[in-house]
This record gives sequence, C-alpha cells and structure tokens, in this order.
Amino acid sequence: MRLGFEDPSDCVRNAEALVSAGINRLTIHARTKTDAYKPPAHWQWLIKIKEAALRINPDIQLVANGDIFSVQDYLRCKEQTGYTQFMIGRGALRNPFIFLQIKNQVPEDKDLSLEIRNKVKDFHSLTSETFSIHLAKARTKQWLKLLSENYPLFKEIFDEIKIHEDSEDFSTALKQTL
Repeated sequence: MRLGFEDPSDCVRNAEALVSAGINRLTIHARTKTDAYKPPAHWQWLIKIKEAALRINPDIQLVANGDIFSVQDYLRCKEQTGYTQFMIGRGALRNPFIFLQIKNQVPEDKDLSLEIRNKVKDFHSLTSETFSIHLAKARTKQWLKLLSENYPLFKEIFDEIKIHEDSEDFSTALKQTL
C-alpha cells in the first residue's frame, strides 16, 4: 500500500483494516500517490503503521519500501523504522548488485561496470526475443537512464544511444557502445 492519495493521515487506519481483515504480509511504499517517486520517502509513517499493525497481529510481516538506493539507505531505513524486511525497486534498477552488497558479498566500491554491461546486453537480447525489439528498445533506454544515476559510464552510454528512435538502429548502436 501507499500512504494515501494526497494525505497520509488515514494510512494507519487503512493498515489496521488490512491487518484486521487477515492479511499476513503488508508492504508499505512510504509515499502518497501524489508524492509519486519524489524524495523523501516518509519513513516516519512506517513506524506508526508498524505499531498499529503489531497490536492487531504480532505475527504480521511488514515490508518497508521507498528511497532505498544504497547499502547506507538500507541501513538507515532499518535503523529508523525497526523493519527487518525490505522491498527495493528502482534501487535495484539503478544498482543491480545492491542485494549482494547488502549481504556483504560484493564490496560497494567494486567497479561492476563490465558485469552491468553484460546484464544490459542480455536484457536487451532476451526482451527482443521474448517480446519485441520495440519493447526492448524502450525498456533498455529506461534501464540505462536509471543506471546513469549511479554510474557515470552509463550516463555516457545513455546519452550516446538515446537519440536512436528506430529499434534496429538502437540495437546496433547499443551493441557497438557496450
């Protein structure tokens, strides 16, 4: 659930209703609909929802979501909210290795550009084969744009290939650039 449409004042009551109805897991995106994806996520509401939900069902699984783009964000959210489960969306698109970094299996400062290049190639190829070259172009551009927020190299790549409107031209340029 989101915190609400424009005003988060009903989010605790809405969460209580969901838990009272018998759900066993609740994922909360800590923004309203009108907030869209603009920072910051309002983690303080996660705490209020947690307190209310646990009073009704001490076994409810609560999942925090919003503004987790790095290991530091994850740790800060965990510390501030007391949550133990997290959903990471755009953060995983910006950094495909965030989960391994959270588990300390990949150092945050390791250069992962080559691995990410390979993932982008595989993604584009698989999406072209499974769906269409047009969808592959659109989604690959979208992913490169998100990657560019974390990796300067992918900003350069995105800036170089975003001009290609024709899907075939885009695919050729992507292969040459990557």
